[in-house]
Amino acid sequence: MSGRDSRFQALKEFEFDSLRWQRETVLAGDGPDARTCTMWFCERIVQCFPSCDFIRFVSGRRFWISSQTIDRKRAYLFRYEPLRELWRRRKAEQLLMAWLGSALIVEAQIVAEWIVEAAGHPMRLWPGRQHLLDTAEDHLSGVGVPDLELLVDIVRLGTDESAKLVA
Repeated sequence: MSGRDSRFQALKEFEFDSLRWQRETVLAGDGPDARTCTMWFCERIVQCFPSCDFIRFVSGRRFWISSQTIDRKRAYLFRYEPLRELWRRRKAEQLLMAWLGSALIVEAQIVAEWIVEAAGHPMRLWPGRQHLLDTAEDHLSGVGVPDLELLVDIVRLGTDESAKLVA
């Protein structure tokens, strides 16, 4: 993969006009390279009026073309299709890390060990939330996207079932 791979580069201002008729789905993030930026959201464009200086998304959020901002924060837009796998991975990793940070330590230990084993590094983890979080985060890149999404579904199901038991 080349360091200048254009699919990872944010759209340039002159490219915004091409979004007008396509009602394209885009990713928004805080940096010009999708590999290194924090992705904020993935949404479909419902209005793209470069002459009016904004792009409006399904949620009602607006990307202001002249300042290249969303909610007064510098923003970059990326075409979704070439980055579909990257988006799915980032979203699954973010959800898993948030869950690991709030789960019971016993549950977090089981999930963190599964991540490490799925990445091809079977080992027993030491107890301690920060150690589990660091180790899981270090090994997430070695787990396939479908497996990460399956794990997200499993922990969500467990969370939903736990909520029903408490209620």
